[in-house]
Amino acid sequence: MLVYENILFADKKEKAITAVLSVLCVFLYSITLMLIVWILGVFPNINIDQVIFTAMTPIDGTTGTIMLSFYIKVIAVPVLFSLITLILILKEKKAVLKLKNGKTFKLVPVLCKHPVIYFSILIFFIGIYSQYKLEYIQYIYYIMQPSSTLYEKNYINPAKVKFTFPEKKRNLIILYMESMEITATSKEYGGLLKNNLIPELTELAENELSFSNGEKLGGATQTAGATHSIASLVCLNMGIPLILQIPPIGSIGPFEDYKINFSKFKINNFITGGYGLGDLLYDNGYNLVFSMASDKEFGCLGQFLENHKNFKVKTSYEYKQEGRLPKDYNVWWGFEDEKLYRFAREDITSLAKEDKPFAYIFFTADTHSPSGYKDEKCPDTYFEKIHNVYAGASKKAYDFIQWAKTQDFYKNTTIVIAGDHLYMGGDLYPITVKLQERHTYNVFINSAKTSNKNKNRLFATFDLFPTIVESMGIGFNAKGLGLGISLFSGEKTLLEKKGLKRLNAEIKRKSDFYEKYLMKKENGK
Repeated sequence: MLVYENILFADKKEKAITAVLSVLCVFLYSITLMLIVWILGVFPNINIDQVIFTAMTPIDGTTGTIMLSFYIKVIAVPVLFSLITLILILKEKKAVLKLKNGKTFKLVPVLCKHPVIYFSILIFFIGIYSQYKLEYIQYIYYIMQPSSTLYEKNYINPAKVKFTFPEKKRNLIILYMESMEITATSKEYGGLLKNNLIPELTELAENELSFSNGEKLGGATQTAGATHSIASLVCLNMGIPLILQIPPIGSIGPFEDYKINFSKFKINNFITGGYGLGDLLYDNGYNLVFSMASDKEFGCLGQFLENHKNFKVKTSYEYKQEGRLPKDYNVWWGFEDEKLYRFAREDITSLAKEDKPFAYIFFTADTHSPSGYKDEKCPDTYFEKIHNVYAGASKKAYDFIQWAKTQDFYKNTTIVIAGDHLYMGGDLYPITVKLQERHTYNVFINSAKTSNKNKNRLFATFDLFPTIVESMGIGFNAKGLGLGISLFSGEKTLLEKKGLKRLNAEIKRKSDFYEKYLMKKENGK
């Protein structure tokens, strides 16, 4: 039975102090607990690079589903608990559960009469859990180390490489699929699931050129600096990982370089240095278009693309301005993939009519965590929503490829499908599946170059940059571009030379070269 009993205070001062400390204690404890619950539900595999990137860049355009769940669980619930605590203390009442055997258990409010003990326990718990989840001690260790020589020893500056284009320049289409993993196929194909969630993408990977980490179907290994969408795009376009460093106490160097402008919430120098895929193609006469549903301010993506030549970025805003979307339309990250594919067909058809070669990159979003966006074309075959979303995404991608193959531009066009990073939710695989067992999807369709060394390759997302360039029939007088090594070459990748653990350790260390010549643009390199 739930009953209310009186709380006795010596005087009003004791009551006021108890109220303040108790409300503060309840709020901090509950917000910590609910934040953990929220993270485990939405981003169970989050790492410190993602946390730092999210904290330092705009989140404009983030899907309302994620933000609503955050506001409810992490803000509203702790505030509610705190208000209940405050009201009960002010009324001098406590809720007690009385059992039939006479035992009683006090439920609320929690009275913080020993604040030092309560807050010490909280700080200790936060420290232990943060270390378990984010490995911040290792992060501090890495940034305190002397500057890494990874880039001085391995970075190949594409601006100094000589490129040879075919007489008739090939078009490029890159379908960048959110969180698409080749390991979402069944075990018979090399996947990690009982059922093949992506049969159409599996068929493409089997029949076209796909690079694998094993004998069966496989893909890229996720490294540090490639664990979220913007980082992955930087890898693919520039051949380098994306790491935003928080400097050690007393150091202002990196922050001075980034020039964070909190009034606009932008990083003014965001990968303004380096020479990437966009730079190369624009300098050689290509029309460049990047299409996606989300706001281009998200994660400084628009800044990055516009810093590297004339990418025409098309988002829900541009499609609304063109009258192709209703002004008030807002689904998931802006609009669903079904519309993105329709716009891609229309945009590419228009580009193909021009007298210049084109590079069209479009970025899907339906398979984004938590659980993805399920439209009416997704099946209802599986219990988990994300499994049905993956199945729908596979079919949409396959239909687009079949359409492209019927078009006049296809014979002179390389098409690349790549997963950007591993799915961040916890509902795609059984809990026993380890992160290291999972790999992102890749396939090269109508490539100008082929390879019989596409099995048992250890490669990272940044290796796709030179590989894509060669797949377009473009030759160059270097073994790679950026940190990437072309998978068409006979050269070993950095992953094959160093292994994942060692390579990640080098990527995570601060790099003066990275900050000076890649994060921002300086002459001389």
